[in-house]
Amino acid sequence: MRNKLNQTQKSLDQKIAQKRKLPHFGLIIGLGLSFATGVQAERKTTKPSFNHQHPIFNQILKKHVRSKKFSSEFDYKGLKQNRAKFDQYVQSLSNVTEAQYQTMGKNEKLAFLINAYNAFTLKLIIDNYPVKSIRDLGGFLSSVFKKDFFQFRGAERSLGEVEHEMIRKEFDEPRIHFAINCASVGCPALRNEAFTPKTLMAQLEEQKITFLKDTSRNRYDAKTKKLYISKIFDWFDDDFEKAAGSVKAYVLEVLAPNQNLAQVEIEDYTEYDWRLNDLGSVKTP
Repeated sequence: MRNKLNQTQKSLDQKIAQKRKLPHFGLIIGLGLSFATGVQAERKTTKPSFNHQHPIFNQILKKHVRSKKFSSEFDYKGLKQNRAKFDQYVQSLSNVTEAQYQTMGKNEKLAFLINAYNAFTLKLIIDNYPVKSIRDLGGFLSSVFKKDFFQFRGAERSLGEVEHEMIRKEFDEPRIHFAINCASVGCPALRNEAFTPKTLMAQLEEQKITFLKDTSRNRYDAKTKKLYISKIFDWFDDDFEKAAGSVKAYVLEVLAPNQNLAQVEIEDYTEYDWRLNDLGSVKTP
């Protein structure tokens, strides 16, 4: 009888012990579920990858660029007064890490860099607007294009660094000189849309032809066989020579195809207009 009682008591003790352990087991399960939920929540809040269609910048350019026949003006005052979306886009450029940049395709990288150059130039102007010329924003002894004023690819950068150390150094593409815009009347037109990877090559070619056919900056006198071209072809002659053999060959491909290059001379470089390409600044030829 006593043995049966002992066995019964032992069985009850075991059941009680098991029930006491259950809350601990439940706690472990609960903690596991909480951790999993937390991971899922973290994944949901992770920033999405960069949008290579540049939709915000595209909207801004369509709204504020005033396209002329060969040139363009920009409504800096309008952007300065309503800049929330623009600041959001600029921040999205700054948020892209060097590691993320290195995963991009070639056209993605180049479109990204061109748009970044143009966007940060606009930022510089509206941060200081009104201003007569971008060059007024430089230091007494230093160029504005060497001024570090924005975060990009993990460091504080200047416009010159993006142009020379990133775009020109990484890409053998002289047409970028017709795509990046230095907020000046003498610059090639600021395009009224963002550059995108799929349309990049066509956009660059259109920028090139539009700029070269602007007779206020580039012209060929068939009678004297003289070329009058923009200072851009003087400043970056190495880029154009590398692409076409000579600056003359590069320019005449558009202005006067099939000309005997030996008979043509570059007579002069047209004056570069550094006035701000603000509304009302450009005279259509």
